[in-house]
Amino acid sequence: MRAKILNASAGSGKTYQLAYKYVHDVIERPESYSAILAVTFTNKATEEMKTRILKEINTLASGQRSGYMSLLRRETGLDEAEIRRRARMARTRILHNYSRFTVLTIDRFFQRILRAFIKELGIDLNYNIELETASVLTKSADALVEQITSDPELQRWLTDFVQERIDDGAKWDIRDGILALGDELFKERNRDALAAAGDKETLVRLVNEATTRSAASKRHFQSIGKQAVERMNQTGVTPESFKPKSSARSPQARSSRRRRRYAPAHCRPTAGARKPHRLR
Repeated sequence: MRAKILNASAGSGKTYQLAYKYVHDVIERPESYSAILAVTFTNKATEEMKTRILKEINTLASGQRSGYMSLLRRETGLDEAEIRRRARMARTRILHNYSRFTVLTIDRFFQRILRAFIKELGIDLNYNIELETASVLTKSADALVEQITSDPELQRWLTDFVQERIDDGAKWDIRDGILALGDELFKERNRDALAAAGDKETLVRLVNEATTRSAASKRHFQSIGKQAVERMNQTGVTPESFKPKSSARSPQARSSRRRRRYAPAHCRPTAGARKPHRLR
């Protein structure tokens, strides 16, 4: 069983090809599923890969139409009936021993290795793995800034970034901005967007379009604000007119109300109670 290297960009069908490779190997040897390790980057990709593999094997085993059938017949040399029989065998084996169906992220794979040799490595049973992203980001930001002298394009990007921060009233030191942006790289929710970012020319175009829309929106809201201020001046309204007015209760009134609230129950007047008459 030879390894295949797939080098492709986002959205080009890597999951389809990787799932097919897994199904192909399992159809050739249904018992080999427990010896196959599929490794991906993210939890989302892991679930997608598992779902695709199980769905295709079940489709073949159930006699349904599968897009893999023609490729499997051509590459394995087996007829359709035999492919479906082996798919049923593989499905049964996977369901009866699902823990051996191994599709993992890279970090989960290495954690399995650590736990398998935890005694030999002298690691505590309750260990935790933490990625020191802060130190990595700091070193990366420093290296990026030092690279300005040798990379004109990077120098242009960072110069524009500094000018943008100055225009927004922020400090010109861009390290905190780079660190904040770099922190987003470690968040899984941004992996797909970063993978589909495209080339630098496309990124420059998107940034310019977003900047233009932002500037237009700013001018629009400034115009609305100017009209509002002019209307307020015409009607004699000031910003203080919109502030909530405080209560005009006197200290004596507040004290009297507090005494009534905390008076004992037997001292409070009941509804409909009549005031007693004084005897003469």
